[in-house]
Amino acid sequence: MTDIFLFKKPVDFVKAYIESLSPTERRGINGRLSKAAGVFPSYFSLILSGERSLNTEQALGIANYMLLGTWQKRYFLRMADYDRAGSEELRQELSRELEELRLKHHQISGVVPHENVLLSSEDTSRFYSSWVYAAIRLASVLPESNTLEDIAKRLNIPLKECADAMDFLLDKGLCIQEGTRFNVGPAHMHLGNDSYQIGTHHSQWRLQAMSRHASMKSTSELAYSVALCLSKEDVSKVRSLLLDSIKKVREVSDPSPSETLYLLNLDWLEV
Repeated sequence: MTDIFLFKKPVDFVKAYIESLSPTERRGINGRLSKAAGVFPSYFSLILSGERSLNTEQALGIANYMLLGTWQKRYFLRMADYDRAGSEELRQELSRELEELRLKHHQISGVVPHENVLLSSEDTSRFYSSWVYAAIRLASVLPESNTLEDIAKRLNIPLKECADAMDFLLDKGLCIQEGTRFNVGPAHMHLGNDSYQIGTHHSQWRLQAMSRHASMKSTSELAYSVALCLSKEDVSKVRSLLLDSIKKVREVSDPSPSETLYLLNLDWLEV
């Protein structure tokens, strides 16, 4: 989607949004946007031509249709207010608000880097409450999955869910927005083994793996489960072997170019 913070008039952003769609997506878009705005298509045509201006309620309907994030939506609504402002004093006030929102966006999107970011316990809980937050963040670095639509399609999740999660990731510096595309942000997440959220983190990803078992690719994917009887001394030996394997995997994956996204789950448990 076109970067809304490059615009000063809501109608210009709406036009750019329409132009950014594929020919198939563009078919019937004026009718869908007019319905979202709660106006007749003929009136929406007047808005696009600049003969009429969007009011706040109409702008909100369009913003919700476009699945704009929190800051993008606020900016779009303030643009609509500015466009209809009747006094110079109000226009100056709204102009200041728009500039503040642009600066806030720059901070969120990484133009102003996040330094020593420490997420609150509430934000950490939200991040680890669902696998989608980590998956969306990692998918954003893939060359073919930089837009919200691409990421949602790859992860097979609703676009609205993807947009809401990305809004959170942007706000916390875990992702950044560069024009119409997204990427991993400067903030980092790490969950210690002693965290009360570690169980949720593991179970979320294991449920994802379980959902894929029936359709795994035999040439590139792998699942292995086995129960073993062995001596107590050898239990530690196997654990060390598995830890060494994890280290070797990271030695390969850490410097590797980000071309695809894979999941590794590993358990070594006493039954």
